[in-house]
Amino acid sequence: MIKTIGIVVLLLSSISIFSQQKRQFFRNEATRSQMNIWNKNYSDFSKNQQIYRQGFYNNMGSELYIEIPSKGYFTVEFAGQVISNATGKFLFFDVMRGNQPLAIYKDGYLVYRTLVSILPDSRLNFTFSTNVGLYLEETIRLRNTRDGGGNSNYRVVFTESEFSLFLKKLNEQAKFDDEKIAYINQQLITTNFTAGQVKRLVEILSFSKLEVAKKLYDYCIDPQNYFVVFDAFSFSDEKNALSDYITKQIH
Repeated sequence: MIKTIGIVVLLLSSISIFSQQKRQFFRNEATRSQMNIWNKNYSDFSKNQQIYRQGFYNNMGSELYIEIPSKGYFTVEFAGQVISNATGKFLFFDVMRGNQPLAIYKDGYLVYRTLVSILPDSRLNFTFSTNVGLYLEETIRLRNTRDGGGNSNYRVVFTESEFSLFLKKLNEQAKFDDEKIAYINQQLITTNFTAGQVKRLVEILSFSKLEVAKKLYDYCIDPQNYFVVFDAFSFSDEKNALSDYITKQIH
């Protein structure tokens, strides 16, 4: 019990700015005259493509995700990329750091325009509604690894809706611990997890909880919150073993 409390203190002491977030509103900078014009060609696309090519190899690695629950056909133009669909889900990869213009169109008409500051190696998760506007819900650090040649391999992190779908598929396709671990290991090729997601993965296991909790610590984007994973264990000896493992990783 003392060990567990100690590791919780250690983890809490390392909380980063990425876990201390408030929902942030982005003001609409589009003028009324701009919003009344149907846009056949999206205004910033060509210009941004040129800027993008200039900085492509040195400044990439971040992502931006926007979810639009409002009904309609939307187009999102962001930092040299354009995505159009009626599903309301827009995910931009390989986004260059710095201030980038964001524009949202509905049925060809501009409805929102603003500027978004992109942090390095991060995913920004937004929601947009035609009634209330654009909100930044969270910023998630994307861990990156570098191979021997110095190339960056940026890993993604599930949104909560994506993780729920992943967990649903895992439970449908894997019944035993060894099958579930194999399924998780396959996903680890491209994906990191939050501490809360790790907890939910550990909870679905019967006999391999400690093994998986140890392994996933190295794939957790917010290890300062790993104390939540302890709640997935029923026995103090397993909690102590996990506490010992994390202590060694920290030191």
